[in-house]
Amino acid sequence: PHPARQGGPAVANRPVSGGRTWDPQTGTWWPTQPPRQAWNPRPQSSGYSAWGFVPIIVVAVIIFGVVVSAIQSAANNYTPYDNGFVTTEPYQLTDSAAPVFDTPLPPYTGTDPMVTTAQLVDGRAYHTATLLSDGTVLIAGGEDGSKSIATAEIYDPAKALFTQTGTMAATRSHHTATMLPNGRVLIAGGVDQNDKVLATAELYDPVSGRFSETSPMSTPREDAMAVGLADGKVLVLGGNDGKTQLASAQLYDPSTGTFAGAGSMTNEREGSTATLLGNGRVLIAGGKGTSGALGSSETYDPVAGTFEQVAQLSVGWDGAAACLLPDGRVAIVGGRIQGGVSTTDVDSYDSKTGTFAAMGQLLYPRSYETATALADGSVLIVGGMTDDGTPIDTMEIFSPTTGVSTFSATTAVPRVGQTATVLSDGTVLIAGGENTLGRVTSSAVLYRAGP
Repeated sequence: PHPARQGGPAVANRPVSGGRTWDPQTGTWWPTQPPRQAWNPRPQSSGYSAWGFVPIIVVAVIIFGVVVSAIQSAANNYTPYDNGFVTTEPYQLTDSAAPVFDTPLPPYTGTDPMVTTAQLVDGRAYHTATLLSDGTVLIAGGEDGSKSIATAEIYDPAKALFTQTGTMAATRSHHTATMLPNGRVLIAGGVDQNDKVLATAELYDPVSGRFSETSPMSTPREDAMAVGLADGKVLVLGGNDGKTQLASAQLYDPSTGTFAGAGSMTNEREGSTATLLGNGRVLIAGGKGTSGALGSSETYDPVAGTFEQVAQLSVGWDGAAACLLPDGRVAIVGGRIQGGVSTTDVDSYDSKTGTFAAMGQLLYPRSYETATALADGSVLIVGGMTDDGTPIDTMEIFSPTTGVSTFSATTAVPRVGQTATVLSDGTVLIAGGENTLGRVTSSAVLYRAGP
């Protein structure tokens, strides 16, 4: 039949709906929907073959390579942004396969003050930080936002990097950490991941990078105070056993690896300050007792092995910070008075007269902050929290000479439960903390007082 009878005039290789198509070049009829073949169903088609795809494939491979290279370059140049939450950050591996943050600090070229950002391997708060004899810093334990952790890391100022080290024998936060004369670090007490208050203790050996258990305390305690004494022993006192505040104290002897009783304070205390004085005694001030914030203070005499009550504070408080000044006085900063109100007060204790005196005022009321004595005699105050428990992101410098505090800088994120450690060159390492209730940060900052 004529092609027009099959749905109209035929056009080569164009199917006509509802019939067949006549191809005058081959003299054949094709179904309306022929089987799929190469671009043209005629085997002798000109200009189309498998080799025709080679240029397309080559171009596609080149484009793919360029895209992959761009992605890798962006990943290598990525700088982690710390929004205050615990996040997964990029790692590099050292020869020992210990994870290290690939975010070294830039060289210091600025003037007073300067704050630069580093990153902890693990976000944490309510941990401890101890300056080791080689100038590095041991960061141990703490909370990850939901529970106590056992991990530890080392900060190396020369490399400006944090590196994982050994893991503690127990998960713990709110514990104590004290440098021993032999270079090891005593870790004692705290609370574990099940909220159990601990009596256990362990030692960190910086040579092996490992923790090992030592003899336990006779009483479990968290939020205790610990002070290394002139004879090499460690005084651990007060805290909370999970039920109530404690007055008892114990001495750890590194030569025997054991704890022994050291009597009791005149008051039960938790969250008080404990400062080694120039005369070898220890000043214990304020804190929370069984009836609330305490206005009393006392000293421990390591020679007599006794506690003696001394002058009364102007007001009872807990959650203050204290540091020994170059002139031998103790600065006691901020804190929370009765009713949970944070204060701006700064008082001083003079061991020569055994009395307290008002020294000045902070710019901001704060409690549970850190206070660090600097080489020039001033005091660096960092973080803490307000009356309603909101973490603070400001730092200020307090002058004991003038009694005036001035704004210094911010700490990248608000933080409470952080640590502040003076490095060998006078730089202060501020690490971790809780930036909003229940959320911890891996942020760390360096305060450098200038060349």
